[in-house]
Amino acid sequence: MADIQQAPQVCLRVNGEIFNSVLQLGVTIHRVVCVGNVLSIKGDEVTISIPNGSELSTEFKFRKEPSCSLVANENTYQFSIKIDNQNLGDSIIEYAQDFGTNFVMYSYSTSFFNYWYILKDRYPQLKGSEETEETGEMDTQ
Repeated sequence: MADIQQAPQVCLRVNGEIFNSVLQLGVTIHRVVCVGNVLSIKGDEVTISIPNGSELSTEFKFRKEPSCSLVANENTYQFSIKIDNQNLGDSIIEYAQDFGTNFVMYSYSTSFFNYWYILKDRYPQLKGSEETEETGEMDTQ
């Protein structure tokens, strides 16, 4: 009997810019953890805004689990999203943690600098993505 080897599950902690880059390059991912705001809710379709690490943000539309409690307000949420690589709109927000209105994005987003270099080491096809290129070196400590 032959061993069936299952592909590893890929979970990314991303900002909007990294998420867009990974999607455009066709990297298969299974789950995304990100911080953002709920812009609108229509039935089970939720539009969220994910900051890019600058003053800009990227909007995405996902479905949500019925048990996932979300409100379109000024609060910042941390989302756990199960990704459907064939149709991003069928991806599901499985869980959302409400951080309230006083959440400081700076400390959360600074970790993306090093994380982006780790991603580019794991997925060589991301190295050609010039629009998201950072300058500097990764801290190896």
